[in-house]
Amino acid sequence: MSYSALGQKVTLAVSLLLVAIAPTALAKPPSRNVVVESITVRYGDLNLENALGAEALVKRIAHAARKVCGTAYYVGVSQPAKRRIMTCRSTAIQNAIATVDRPLVTAAYDKKYTPSSTVAGR
Repeated sequence: MSYSALGQKVTLAVSLLLVAIAPTALAKPPSRNVVVESITVRYGDLNLENALGAEALVKRIAHAARKVCGTAYYVGVSQPAKRRIMTCRSTAIQNAIATVDRPLVTAAYDKKYTPSSTVAGR
């Protein structure tokens, strides 16, 4: 199977709920706007029929998720903000992996992000 279809891509889209409260409208419920951030991850150059190509795509997707969702490791980031960032990243990565829908990509994702049963059993 050829992997030279350079048009292959997955768009990582994350919906963020922003709450805007105008100072003069504190008595009213806040208005809510949904903002979608997205990054396109291209993978036409990767051979997803081998583990190295699949692992490379998982890394690209994870990098894109960090760019879209942010990083939770800055000094001064509150615990609730860290949880939101990590949830955003996890959801974005899982959705992108599901969109690609290739067995070796899913296996590479599982290897990197699914806790092993030996660690979980401790």
